[in-house]
Amino acid sequence: MNQRKKPGFIVIDDPEILSRIPAISTPAPLAILVCIDLRRPESPDLRVQACAAATENLLLAAHALGLGAVWTAVYPDPDLMLGFTNLFSLPDGIVVLALVTIGYPAVRPPPEDRYREDRVHHNGW
Repeated sequence: MNQRKKPGFIVIDDPEILSRIPAISTPAPLAILVCIDLRRPESPDLRVQACAAATENLLLAAHALGLGAVWTAVYPDPDLMLGFTNLFSLPDGIVVLALVTIGYPAVRPPPEDRYREDRVHHNGW
């Protein structure tokens, strides 16, 4: 990934700030906002893809450490986007795409097989 396309992150571990985030339905000791910088010249589509990949990597890393993590989409919800912009006094051009809450899960459900053969095509659609 080109250095310019890498997303930015805001790590939130202050309980008072975490309590002010309405998108967090279950208390968590840590949250990470994944942001893009619209002031940079690269394609907006590539920035969104880079943020989505970074968000998925956060989820995988948390799982590998035995933690639970939840991805909450912020973009393209204008109310959520504005709320985060105001709460964190983000400068113009910085947009939050995702919120990842991280903590220790109260329960560990068994793995779920989500494979759907009807969605996999070989050598053509």
